[in-house]
Amino acid sequence: HGIEIFAWWMSRGANEANRKIFEVIGRYGIHPQLWVLIDEPLKGNPDQAAKVKAAAAEIRPLAEEAKRLGCQVGLYNHGGWFGEPANQIAIIKELDLPNVGIVYNFHHGHAHIAGFPALLAEMKPYLIALNLNGLVKDGECTGRKILTIAEGDQEQAMITAVADSGWKGPVGILN
Repeated sequence: HGIEIFAWWMSRGANEANRKIFEVIGRYGIHPQLWVLIDEPLKGNPDQAAKVKAAAAEIRPLAEEAKRLGCQVGLYNHGGWFGEPANQIAIIKELDLPNVGIVYNFHHGHAHIAGFPALLAEMKPYLIALNLNGLVKDGECTGRKILTIAEGDQEQAMITAVADSGWKGPVGILN
């Protein structure tokens, strides 16, 4: 009916819901991006390398099944350790699978506003989707996490950085 399922947000790990999602994807021959987040692995353990390996081990089965079905996996920046792009890049490198990238959401990046152009340069080789919204400084802390674009005072510079970077890819708008 002309409807494309472009992305599908998935829960953590190998579970019944994800098994059904993969079944539907295979049955209908669709190829959505699968947007995944996990909890911080080895919480309380300061060993960064061990955390990266544990996160990669949790994501690998999903990424391999997604690859078999012709889908990309997008690591979704939903806050916390896993939501930090530097950690996501380390996980992607550990996985070493061509179908894994980053889905970056402005509304989960309030802490990245000041350094966004440099962060974007680091993410750009891995960025598979970008979700925009209006932003104000400390918006997550003041109940203004997602604003309509142009209602914030921070998103224009960030959107300009994306345009100036030459990055091309899918863009979502949250309002």
